[in-house]
Amino acid sequence: MEKEISISKLIKFSSFLLVILQIILFSTIILIVNYPEEVPNLERKVTIIAIISIGLTVFFGNMFVFLSIKYISKPLKVINRDLEKAIYGNTVDIPKTRIKEFNTLINSVEKLAQSALRYSSTLSLAIDRFSIGLFFTTDRKNVFCTQSFFDICELDEMEGNYRYHEFQGFLRKITARPHPDIASTYQIGENKWVHVMTNEDKLFLLGIVNDSTEQVLHIERLEKERDFDHLTGLYVRPAFIKEAEKFFVNPEGKVMALIMWDIDKLKMVNDTYGHEFGDKYLVNFSEAIKILEKYGALVSRRSGDEFWALVPGESHMELINIINEVRTKIHETFVEVGEGTYERLKASMGIAWYPDDGKDLETLINVADFSLYEMKFNLPEINPARHEEVDPVVYKLLYNQEFQKIIEGDCLTFAYQPIVDARTGEVFGYEMLMRIFSEIIVTPRKLIAIGKLYSKLHLIEDTTFNRAFEEYDSHLADFKGRKVFINSFAGVLLTEKTLKKISKPFNNKLDMLVVELIDINTSEEDSLRQKQEQMQDLEAKIAVDNFDGDFDHLEHADLHVDFLKIDMSVVSNINKDFQHQKILGEILDYAKARDIKTVAVGVKNFDEMKYLVEAGVDYLQGFYIGHPKVRPGEISPDLVKKIRNLHK
Repeated sequence: MEKEISISKLIKFSSFLLVILQIILFSTIILIVNYPEEVPNLERKVTIIAIISIGLTVFFGNMFVFLSIKYISKPLKVINRDLEKAIYGNTVDIPKTRIKEFNTLINSVEKLAQSALRYSSTLSLAIDRFSIGLFFTTDRKNVFCTQSFFDICELDEMEGNYRYHEFQGFLRKITARPHPDIASTYQIGENKWVHVMTNEDKLFLLGIVNDSTEQVLHIERLEKERDFDHLTGLYVRPAFIKEAEKFFVNPEGKVMALIMWDIDKLKMVNDTYGHEFGDKYLVNFSEAIKILEKYGALVSRRSGDEFWALVPGESHMELINIINEVRTKIHETFVEVGEGTYERLKASMGIAWYPDDGKDLETLINVADFSLYEMKFNLPEINPARHEEVDPVVYKLLYNQEFQKIIEGDCLTFAYQPIVDARTGEVFGYEMLMRIFSEIIVTPRKLIAIGKLYSKLHLIEDTTFNRAFEEYDSHLADFKGRKVFINSFAGVLLTEKTLKKISKPFNNKLDMLVVELIDINTSEEDSLRQKQEQMQDLEAKIAVDNFDGDFDHLEHADLHVDFLKIDMSVVSNINKDFQHQKILGEILDYAKARDIKTVAVGVKNFDEMKYLVEAGVDYLQGFYIGHPKVRPGEISPDLVKKIRNLHK
């Protein structure tokens, strides 16, 4: 290798020569000027010297420029060229120059490159370890992609630098099939998903790709568990309503039928053969109505033994034929409920028609609900397909008039069923059960159905509270300061008028109130929250009625609960049904962990009571404990003795 030249020394040497030249020049001129008598032709000589000096200056200047090009500019260009080549490479290998300072710079650059390579290798290892694909560019001309980027995205290319338009082609392949619900997530192949994250400006682009298949499948499983019933595979109520609303966005030129079923024999199957066969009965029924899905219908399990379907079509006749097909399927299906024992599927059905009965989902639900109860009680249906049998308008008017009569008149009263302490046998409180004096609307259930039909549940709610407090006051001596349990719609608020009416005269008695919430709909979060606030303002306790162990539903409702009233479907045959015992155990564990009291409802014999007491239930209610009576009363001393003996 040639000997290194120091650029600083070269510049100093060149500057020194120029200075010497200038000194000689000026010295000569001074001598000539000071001794003019000794210098002939002064003017001529000065000119010659000036020309010579200019020439020498130009010569040495050119020499300096030449040396600068050779030893400064040209090496700089080479260094810059090699650095540009190394930007997307793995190594930096720049030839040495004859300039000492440049070689020092090159050594520093190479060390820096080696250090960057080490960090890059570490980063590459981390990328591989965490299955992350990386791509980036700083100029929008060349994009560097890691090998893991291609592996994750199932592309055949190799790690390296690609032109920007080539990379855009890769990106289009990756993002061709976006996930409908998860942002920046795309399907690769049949069963693989990737998540793409980018950060960019005008020139800079940095992107990360990772395999998100597991996360996507997990989210889809959670959504399925949230939206679909685990037993039947049908939509649950909130998901059904969400999907059904889409049918009404553009329904022009279509008709629809909202069908409701209520399984008639489920309780009998559960009580006689056990819940295992009851579940089998439900599964078989769901399979029978699933044939509606081939016609574009939404099918849902509304609650334990109730099902929905929204069926679109081009005409009433088309839908009637479809419905008859389902009815035939249900009628022809037999379910084995025991060894050699079969039960035919049987269910009551109610139908509401779009647009004849309503132009929105809520109205159709109310009409179908009402129609279902009419069928169940063998009353004429509200059904446009039966216009030749009954005028729906007249019939609706009749029910509306009777409803108002009950709400405004003296057709409503209460019966009192005792709730006893499972430890002492003493009466803890009474549930006030509504009784109706009407030849048309004979049950509270039917009154509620009509209230839903006409969106008048708030009238039932206000009437219930007003009458309940009036009756409580009239039987004050019989209550003896015990709790009063009143049924209440979870999503229906009391009017300000009713709140004022019961707050002032009963202010010192409100702490005896326990509100049993029914029809809890977790999609009505605002109403639930406001209802809870109303009850807290009244200093009332809150109970959840008909609780069957659906903890997710309860947690989602976000209620501060004081009592859980265990549904009679769980209590029935609790002494000999292992499945019921398991559910009860889970309910009791849940309640005790949260300091919630439990009330077992529907106790009908000593054996059931014995098991419930020994299991740790707090309170008991049912015909075995005491029948509903027109006045609050005591339970028999013999029963009190039996309860206390169970603790000895």
